[in-house]
Amino acid sequence: MKILIIDDSTFQRNLIKNCINKSENEIIEAGDGEEGLEMIEKHNPDCVISDILMPKIDGFAFLKILHEKNHPVPVIIVSSNIQSPAKNLCMMYGAKFFLNKPIDKEKLVEALNNISKKEG
Repeated sequence: MKILIIDDSTFQRNLIKNCINKSENEIIEAGDGEEGLEMIEKHNPDCVISDILMPKIDGFAFLKILHEKNHPVPVIIVSSNIQSPAKNLCMMYGAKFFLNKPIDKEKLVEALNNISKKEG
């Protein structure tokens, strides 16, 4: 599976990469939502893992743009913003999963497996 990780923190992107089986997946990275949208057009990933709070285009706007374009790529939001309104807004704009930071490896792998099954 080709996975795009979008987070303005290199540290967080590395944490997420360490949770994913890199031998079975191709990992692409972006530092914000704007770059993430470019990477989607360029690489056509099977799944996106995105933060919410980022410069330029944040996670909410990123999801809204994908939603408006009717883009089918499944998105997993990983955020330290655990308030219900944030989660509800992400789900309204089409996020498939909302996971809290610090990332729980088992929950992330489970979300990726669920997406992989639906894609396959």
